[in-house]
Amino acid sequence: MPKQQYNRPIGLIKTAQVKKFIEMLQMIEADIYLIIEKVGLPDKVLNTHHPYIPEIPVRLLLSEIVEACGLVSYQKICWLACRQLFIPAMLEKISEAKNLQQLLEEFIEIIKNESTQVELSIEKNVDKTWLVRRKKWSDEPWYLYAELFSTAYLIELIRALTDKNWLPEELAIQSSDVGAFTQLILCDNPNIRLIKVYRDRGGCAISIPQDLFNAPFKHHYGWIKPTREKDAPTDFVGSLIVALPPYLNEGKLAITKAASIIGMSVRTFQRRLDELGTNYTSVLEEVQLQEAKYYLQHSDITITTIGVQLGYSDLSHFSRAFKRLSGETPSHYRLTNQCKERTSKIKLMS
Repeated sequence: MPKQQYNRPIGLIKTAQVKKFIEMLQMIEADIYLIIEKVGLPDKVLNTHHPYIPEIPVRLLLSEIVEACGLVSYQKICWLACRQLFIPAMLEKISEAKNLQQLLEEFIEIIKNESTQVELSIEKNVDKTWLVRRKKWSDEPWYLYAELFSTAYLIELIRALTDKNWLPEELAIQSSDVGAFTQLILCDNPNIRLIKVYRDRGGCAISIPQDLFNAPFKHHYGWIKPTREKDAPTDFVGSLIVALPPYLNEGKLAITKAASIIGMSVRTFQRRLDELGTNYTSVLEEVQLQEAKYYLQHSDITITTIGVQLGYSDLSHFSRAFKRLSGETPSHYRLTNQCKERTSKIKLMS
């Protein structure tokens, strides 16, 4: 395998998006905490400060939703969740768009940070324009569930800006189950016209009439222009350092658990790190250090408790490791950085 292949990032999904998928569990009155544990999501996923969650547990979450309520109910929930949860939150992130085409172009850039394994594009094919979603194909059930959700999502995005009953004339899917997508459309409105569905394609895509691209988009009253979010990591180790922190509060994170979280065998995981000139111990220490710094600066949790939560056996072990990695003791870091933070707040208030 070429080195650039070893360095490809793992799949990440914005935590805010993951929480919305968990809200879908509430729509079917499922046991949220039991399923969170079963699929391998962090136990504090609902109140974590971390921006990303690994994609693998979210795939399993979709399968659990379908198992709990059935495919037809899942399809109905997809429409409801897109309208009430996902699309309104997405439109809050749009900063400059004045018409549909500009919005879709900005949406494509935003999605790069929302779900790092999804690629979106606007493509022209002969006399038609398509909004295309590409994701690595899988024959596992979760892929069909994800593609059904994405289809509802893309259609609802256009509806939010044009006509609430709008449907594309044509739909292309990577899956082969045309019936599932026909049912998706019918369960939203049984009296609506059926659309043409092309299966086994290179991406999931909806056709958009050219005249819709100039449809105006207006921000709601009181809308505040969002600040640009930090880009997601584009390398393997960088994405690991983002993916693993939500799991640290569960104690020392064993390599077997870390490998499972990102959907790899331990052997493959170790080999990729070795090819990139590092190892799991070094990556874990970097993750523990950044977490320790966060809690030392932003909380009043005792230094002993912070060390235990991050997997250190005792205070002295944690203090030695922190000083070796950062050049200062935890107590000194807390004192200097909390002082800096208080000074910054005072300046902002004055």
